[in-house]
Amino acid sequence: MMRLVPGVAADTIDYTELDRAGYATLTVVPAFKQHAYRRYNRKHQLISFTSETEWGVVQTIFEPATLTTTTRVGPTLAKLALYQTGHTTQHGKNSEYEAFLLAVPGQAALPVSRILERTTVVGGDTLRLDVLGYRDEQVVKAESYYAIGHAPRQREGGIIVLPTAGHAHRSLEGHYIPNSRSTYNAAGWLTSMQSLPTPPQLAAKPVTQTSADGLSRVTTSSSTDTTTTTYLRNMHGQLLREERRSTYVLPSDAPPYSKLAGPSFTQYNYLPNGLLHSKSGNQGIRYEYHYTFY
Repeated sequence: MMRLVPGVAADTIDYTELDRAGYATLTVVPAFKQHAYRRYNRKHQLISFTSETEWGVVQTIFEPATLTTTTRVGPTLAKLALYQTGHTTQHGKNSEYEAFLLAVPGQAALPVSRILERTTVVGGDTLRLDVLGYRDEQVVKAESYYAIGHAPRQREGGIIVLPTAGHAHRSLEGHYIPNSRSTYNAAGWLTSMQSLPTPPQLAAKPVTQTSADGLSRVTTSSSTDTTTTTYLRNMHGQLLREERRSTYVLPSDAPPYSKLAGPSFTQYNYLPNGLLHSKSGNQGIRYEYHYTFY
């Protein structure tokens, strides 16, 4: 099922092909034996996404005109079964995405049969995302998130703690708790990004975010440290140095050496035709980036 890509060496970490407009059409991660293919229409809107791994194939078809999606899964492209259908409804600046999930033979039972994602403009440039999971028309899961700033320049993001877990909230209630903050310079380039610690009241309950099609899930575990990454760029916006620092919150009886975590950094060097290599100052790891232009 996996296809070899000409020019991809055995030690390649990732490989990307772009179309003439600069949109990624193929990405390859050899370490995970993963290929991802993207197709676009003449307006550069994504119309299909296919992911192939050693575990199987996931293919999603997007229809921009009708705002619908269809996802199929299977062991190979020739043996795909319908897994999910979804539709987006626009309500002014707000929108709702509703997805129906179907059981696929040979796979584990799904925890939910319907997912509803509601995106609401709270005020100014603040967006709120409420995700509801249904089983037999009963809400069995409810999660909420927020973001401040217009994509891709999000200044702050976090979770919203709902008053009653598992309850379908249609109002804007809840306690907003940030978990990330970012700053940008006058040219719009990212200069620093900060990951914030988990508040004590949430430390015992990791937050899990599930994708709309139910195929991927990310769990944010409790964090007791603040990690700040700063970015140094040249006048052209090219990244020259990336430095990461963490501040840990440790018990009073923790040994002194546990608080001596130094910063880590990566330096980038360029040639006139683009990026040549990067080097991590801590591990001494060097990466090379090769480009082919057409």
